[in-house]
Amino acid sequence: MSSEIRLEMNGSVCRIVLNAPSRRNALRPDMLAALQGAVQAAQDAGNAARVVVLQAEGPVFCAGFDLKQCAAEDGVLESLLEGLAEVITGLRNLGVPTIAAVRGAAVAGGCALLGGADFVIAHPETKLGYPVLRIGVSPAVSGPSLSQAVGAGGARRLLLDPSLISAPRAEALGLLHELSPDPESAAETLAANLAGKPGGGVAATRRWLDELVPLDRQPAALAASLRITRTPERRRMLDDVWSSR
Repeated sequence: MSSEIRLEMNGSVCRIVLNAPSRRNALRPDMLAALQGAVQAAQDAGNAARVVVLQAEGPVFCAGFDLKQCAAEDGVLESLLEGLAEVITGLRNLGVPTIAAVRGAAVAGGCALLGGADFVIAHPETKLGYPVLRIGVSPAVSGPSLSQAVGAGGARRLLLDPSLISAPRAEALGLLHELSPDPESAAETLAANLAGKPGGGVAATRRWLDELVPLDRQPAALAASLRITRTPERRRMLDDVWSSR
């Protein structure tokens, strides 16, 4: 497993940590592959892992995709979109409650990761959103899980407007479930509480919720994002954004 992802077990609580703080945990293909591996490892832990916590090292949860790598290498953006869809689906298929602890910012792909969590706890000063329209990329891959969290109207507002929103606004929309000055500590408290509940009942409820509200539109959403990754507009806008930094 890549050093940019840590997997830690503390009793029945599994912690998955994004560990690339020097680049604000921006996602690269190998990092997403390692993240998917960690999610699978949590699934394989089965009877041991009764709650999974997703968090990050450093002051920023996740700044989205690594745009420098996207601009420099062909095929990276497509790989990132595919990996992101796999991770969201993998988190949703875990069969145990999943908690995301967020601080600093959860932007674009970083915000999309929250769609895999049952509970999202964030610092009150966190910024969130999907600003990728500015570089000619469609955030459609985030649509299914986001629509489930905030409804169709809220999803339209967040996906079509590239502005970031505040944590209190995100909580009002339903994207976040709790604000805390120490989201990691709050996530640990919630995880311990959930882990103390009868495991069979929690797991059965989690599985039923996924059947009740499945991510059956995820493949179509991914295809919608992939369709425009190689357009001249996308290439020009991404090059312009990166060269201006």
